[in-house]
Amino acid sequence: MTILPSSEWQKILLIIAVIWLLMELWRGWRLGLIRGLLKFIALILAWFAGSAATSMLHALLLFLFHISSPLIPGSAGLILGLIVYFLVNGVSSLLFKKTNHYRGFMQVFLGIGGACWGLLFGLFFLWGSISAVRSLGLLGEIRLLTSEKKGLPPSADPVACNLVSIKRALEGGPWGVWLMQVDPLSSLFYENTKNTIMMLSDHEALARFLNDPNTQHFIAHPLMQKMLHDPQIQLAISSGNFMLLLGNKNIHRAFNDPTLWQQIKSFNLSTTLNAATNQVIKQ
Repeated sequence: MTILPSSEWQKILLIIAVIWLLMELWRGWRLGLIRGLLKFIALILAWFAGSAATSMLHALLLFLFHISSPLIPGSAGLILGLIVYFLVNGVSSLLFKKTNHYRGFMQVFLGIGGACWGLLFGLFFLWGSISAVRSLGLLGEIRLLTSEKKGLPPSADPVACNLVSIKRALEGGPWGVWLMQVDPLSSLFYENTKNTIMMLSDHEALARFLNDPNTQHFIAHPLMQKMLHDPQIQLAISSGNFMLLLGNKNIHRAFNDPTLWQQIKSFNLSTTLNAATNQVIKQ
């Protein structure tokens, strides 16, 4: 599977970024200094709330149920982020006026201040978009690897090809090196995500992961054993109704247990995944 960076996609991404920043400058001018500032704060709060929720739920599903689908944690993080963003913006719209409600010096002052915050908002949004584009490209790479195992050419999945092409365009050239360095998500995150999905698609790799001493030590924790053998949790997994997990007492105990969190922090996920998927990668 070889998809080279596309110069056309690089131009398209650059044009989109410039248009987006100009639009946010204009929106910031209209909102004014105070509402522009609160809009920027709302985006930061939404980003961190959504990222924290996604990471925690992804880790929970992986360690407890060996599920690595990005759909569930990603959707939960997106919903929480949107709630935080619209809540803060809704309150600011009720409390503060826009630039056109003022006249003279105050209008110019508030408009320029709002435009500056609009520019920062646009830059911060583009910064987060780096992770979104690379994550979607990673999913495209995994889909192409799956198709390759089935003997299908990359052209059989044009959506995945486009996702990978956009990712490679973003990462290509001198700007690409810099963008990867400022990506909020580390390269280790993408590597672990890719290895996890590959592991879960191969029974032998999954068996190596579960039989690894690091994994065995982790799941031997008493709270882990209680969760693994909890009938309510098993029912939630089999039925796909993960809302049942919200009131589960064993999960609540696990979240509040410092010894389990210490064990999670000491768990070397990257090394364990590499050892489990090494033979898969070589195939």
